[in-house]
Amino acid sequence: MGDNQSLTAEAERTVSVNSIAQELQQVTADLGQVNSGVGLLRFSILGWIFLSLVVLAWSASNGILFVAATMLAGVFYGFWLICTHDMTHQTLTGWKWFDSIIPRLMSWPMLWPYSIYAELHRLHHGWNGIDLRDPERVQWTWQEYQQAHPRIRWYVTHQWLCDIFILGGIGLIIKTFIRGLRFQNLLASMRRQLLLDFTGIVFVHKTFPENSNPVCTRVLNVAYTSSINLVIRI
Repeated sequence: MGDNQSLTAEAERTVSVNSIAQELQQVTADLGQVNSGVGLLRFSILGWIFLSLVVLAWSASNGILFVAATMLAGVFYGFWLICTHDMTHQTLTGWKWFDSIIPRLMSWPMLWPYSIYAELHRLHHGWNGIDLRDPERVQWTWQEYQQAHPRIRWYVTHQWLCDIFILGGIGLIIKTFIRGLRFQNLLASMRRQLLLDFTGIVFVHKTFPENSNPVCTRVLNVAYTSSINLVIRI
């Protein structure tokens, strides 16, 4: 009698779980669909605003206008750069060539290693919450904290303050390169991404040297700082 009741309860739980799973699949079915038009429109609007603000700052003779336009350009570049997250998943437009080439062309001028980030992000989605090797994990375990050097423990205690206001965008770029080097033996493709980002960044900055125009240099520097810090906060 008791065994029959246990089997019945187990069967009911199984049916309930299966029912919930089916309902979730139905509710989230449209989330797997890619609307190329909407994605391209969002990308184009943000890009147009960013480039317009850069041109405004570039041509501004008034110092206040220059600073205001440059900081706004940095903010909108940050939102524009966030589009590359969807490109990593091939869900911004669904066009493989677009979602593969464009994010690199957007990122390399700002020294952002998109190719490495894309590989690390795929690992993150596979390991998040189940593997401590998750490259995007920011929480430290108690054991890691106890074994760390006192200076590292101070950093862990003030992690967000340091990452946003001290290390900033440069710190995020360096961390991404370090993580890429750390995982190159695990992923054969990581070495290709390291080489691709390094070559692409050098090529872009050698082909279009920033110091050819001091105003352009100032715009890029301020926009870079504002945009990457925005991405860190988000």
